[in-house]
Amino acid sequence: IVDVTDRRMAEKAASEGQQRLELVIEGGRIGTWDWYPQTNAVVFNEYWAELLGYRLDEIEQSIEAWSTRVHPDDMAKCQADLQAHVEGRTQFYQNVHRMRHRDGHWVYILDRGKVVERDAEGNVYRFSGTHTDITEQKRAEIEAQEASRSKGRFLARMSHEIRTPLNGVIGVTQLLERTPLNPEQDEYVRTIRSSGEGLLKIINDILDFSRIEAGQIEFESSPFSPVRELESIVALFQERAYGKGLRLALQVGEGVPSHVSGDAHRIRQVILNLVSNAIKFTDKGEVAVRVSAEPLPDFLVLPASPSADETQGSEVARSGRSLSGTFQRVSGRQGKTVILRIEVSDTGKGIDNFDAIWRDFGQEDASISRRYGGTGLGLPISRQLVELMSGRLEVESEISVGSRFVVSIPLPSVEALEETRERRSGPSLKGLRILVAEDNPVNQLVIGRMLQRLGIEVHIAEDGLEAVSLCDSDSFDFVLMDIHMPGIDGIEATRRILAGTERPPVVIGVSADVMEENRARCEEAGIVEMVSKPLRFDELTRKLQQHLPAVRARRAA
Repeated sequence: IVDVTDRRMAEKAASEGQQRLELVIEGGRIGTWDWYPQTNAVVFNEYWAELLGYRLDEIEQSIEAWSTRVHPDDMAKCQADLQAHVEGRTQFYQNVHRMRHRDGHWVYILDRGKVVERDAEGNVYRFSGTHTDITEQKRAEIEAQEASRSKGRFLARMSHEIRTPLNGVIGVTQLLERTPLNPEQDEYVRTIRSSGEGLLKIINDILDFSRIEAGQIEFESSPFSPVRELESIVALFQERAYGKGLRLALQVGEGVPSHVSGDAHRIRQVILNLVSNAIKFTDKGEVAVRVSAEPLPDFLVLPASPSADETQGSEVARSGRSLSGTFQRVSGRQGKTVILRIEVSDTGKGIDNFDAIWRDFGQEDASISRRYGGTGLGLPISRQLVELMSGRLEVESEISVGSRFVVSIPLPSVEALEETRERRSGPSLKGLRILVAEDNPVNQLVIGRMLQRLGIEVHIAEDGLEAVSLCDSDSFDFVLMDIHMPGIDGIEATRRILAGTERPPVVIGVSADVMEENRARCEEAGIVEMVSKPLRFDELTRKLQQHLPAVRARRAA
């Protein structure tokens, strides 16, 4: 007598498992395939054929039934992914490719598989997998991408149309501020400029939000002095703080490197927002900015950028503490990297609703927006910028006591830069010859007057063709090239100037269009730097000084 109970139970379990698998395949309308590479025979199921509009008896049971229907542009990637799995470099084979349907249109297929059997020599004997039709999903993705591109084009156009007149408003006020004014006139000019700057901040916030959404934010890495950057921020806000009766102070802790390497512009943007908010929401007492640094331990490294899901909301503890961004532990960290900590604390009203301050376009309540204004994008953008720089942003707050924001970013320290008087103030630009290619008369006036104040000889071209013609017949040190002009645009004009001039000038682009994709096109054309409208006198001066060595080298040649 033989007890076959266990065997019968195993057979029953296997049968039930097979039935469940068949139900999944049937319910999900999943095509299956079994490929035998040594003979190139393939066994397809009925649904595999139906995905392409055929009956199973109309499909040849060979690898050619698949390979002849794959889109030619997708085949190389399919083969590479198959080879990677066969060689053991991936646990599963997975690929998305297009296959031609019987009626001629293309079907997007999610192809998944695995080597399930090898022969005695280790060669693949059997390779099994599935095909799933994801055409609708891909169409939705393509439509979403096109919608995103359309939004980007709209934002770029909006930016250009608003920034162009803003360049005139803010530019002229900068020029007026450098003329003799009585106190009443000075107040009017500062009010105009403040209003223009407020509108510009809203535009910049929306554009930054769009860039972050699209994954188009780029970061630079160059040496800068963190203390000097913070000193300039505190100096910028002193008048506003004084006007509210607040004390604004900077405290520098021990161990702060004289220079670190990172994106000073983006770090400055974050701290400017935090200090501005602190002053805005504090009616009495003080706002303090503190900077400190500590060495990054060897077992810590920078984290990968957070995924979209991870950045949807901040982790908010009910204790009144919010943390975003973390450091990860691994071994073998090399180099002198410090964690730079910048704290902005205030004695303001405090934060009651942590969830709201991290939401895009969110504020604690409607009364905040009515009283203080703003888009509600400043903190979400700041948080995401810090995280994209591998840092973290923390906030602690107590109602009626105040708030404390802490930015922690790992940055490599660099050797102190020896600074001469010329380097601090910048080399003189007097005597340079600059061609301004700009079609807007107001912008011609603003840029021309800014340059003349620096002792620069200024020439004007009203469009791209005139700029090319003037560069052919005369010699210039720089060209300030507006990107959007009638006739040929600034990018094409730059190409022609650089190709047709024996000693070409240094071309700096000037544009109200600040989308990254357009910056890339400018760089390809040979434009060495982009300056966004509205122009800042100090920024324009700094950019010219930055590229002066190239001009001197050209003159020497």
